[in-house]
Amino acid sequence: MNRGAEMPIPTLGPPRFGPRVRRHEPDWHDHIEVDPQILHGKPCIKGTRIPVALILGYVAAGESTEDILREYPDITAEDVVACLKYAWDLADFEAVAGV
Repeated sequence: MNRGAEMPIPTLGPPRFGPRVRRHEPDWHDHIEVDPQILHGKPCIKGTRIPVALILGYVAAGESTEDILREYPDITAEDVVACLKYAWDLADFEAVAGV
């Protein structure tokens, strides 16, 4: 099942600054799941066994969204963007130490 065929492919351009969540953009929670029964609980794209870290590795290596979708036709461009948003949230996480 190729879920990416019906949607246009967004580009991964420069980061957009401003509000963290925009109403017209889907939340990464709609695309990423953590299940202890799948890949030992590593975050994966929903409905697949494709780990978020794998997709982030492709992006970090300079692969385009189109190349990633050719390699993994069961995911969508929105799934790729959700992986980036997931990483952004992890990087922006602030732990507060107890006193």
